Amino acid sequence: MSVEISDLSSLAAIQQFYTKLLKLPEKSPARGKQRRGYQFQNLIAAALAIEQLEPRTSYKTFKGAEEIDGSFFLEGTVFLLEAKWHAEPLPASTLYTFKGKIDGKLVGTLGVFISMSGYSKAAADALTFGKNINLILFDRHDMDAAILKGEGFRAVLKSKLRDAAEAGIVQTPSANDIGNAKHIVEIARYDSSTGRVLDVVPAARSSPDLVIVCEGDTDRALLSALSERILREKGSPRWIKIITAMGKRPVARVTRTFQYHFPENINALLVVDSDGDIEGSRQMLESEVAIKHWRASIPDPGIEAWFAEYKFQPVRMRRQTNGMGVMDDFQDAVKKLDLTQLLKNDQSFAEFYNAVLGTGSNSEKKRSKSRRRPASPPVS
Repeated sequence: MSVEISDLSSLAAIQQFYTKLLKLPEKSPARGKQRRGYQFQNLIAAALAIEQLEPRTSYKTFKGAEEIDGSFFLEGTVFLLEAKWHAEPLPASTLYTFKGKIDGKLVGTLGVFISMSGYSKAAADALTFGKNINLILFDRHDMDAAILKGEGFRAVLKSKLRDAAEAGIVQTPSANDIGNAKHIVEIARYDSSTGRVLDVVPAARSSPDLVIVCEGDTDRALLSALSERILREKGSPRWIKIITAMGKRPVARVTRTFQYHFPENINALLVVDSDGDIEGSRQMLESEVAIKHWRASIPDPGIEAWFAEYKFQPVRMRRQTNGMGVMDDFQDAVKKLDLTQLLKNDQSFAEFYNAVLGTGSNSEKKRSKSRRRPASPPVS
């Protein structure tokens, strides 16, 4: 599978080789995965080259003190590049290491980190909290948009730079839809080049009835399955879009971009773990949110509390990994969950349930501070 940058002189050749890299089985030997990593760096350099972004490949700084995967030049700014293709989402510590390399360079230098396995739920949050932002995050979905969809690396990056400058978001969120006409979850992606969310199948309506923003991909999978069940059982025609913000604080910050994607009167549900501090989490949301019509669901200490009766390993532990092989346990639990009992016992779940069905109030100030206080009964 060895290929040189000179062999990838067209978008078609880059797309073909990228597809080959994606097909490498996850059970392949370590040597094969390491080779894929090197080839991936060549592929990125080739993609940058055809867009005249003046890429440089892997190099070491003075006296070999540190190694940089590459760099490129866009409209007067030099970007340092780091690219990883691991099996698991990358932790914040990996990002900090790369950020340290950027901080030691000329003022105005920015970084682009590409992780094909994504990032841990707290990585983007930790990267931006109380710090100057000089690092933009890409994941596989972004590379798919740039290469397979032909949108181009330049267009994807420029949109991300605008989100970082205007809303403090280092990783543009991904999204999926729940189209309950067929009771299926339809995958969608934020199209960075056009600033729109693209659906797999065209939507019949101009905007969703509810936008749910959550912290991580596993949260999204659970909320999708629960929303689908609720809508199906109630026969509701509502259209729900779920966005992954990749971190707790970004859940509220993402709302700063809503004006570009949704009508002014869009309804939103923000779902964040309490992490043992319900009121502190609520205050954090209130200080950051940028839309009028919203409500919050704050599970305590996290969404795993909704599944307390099930005897499997806590969700929180599994959210630190890809979770693809273990999600079957949670999907099965969603099917068996006693929604009626949970509605009576858990305020945060009642908030979620009523938001999905469009019942109850969006007034955040009227909400109880106690997770266990019984919620007002949902409207059938």
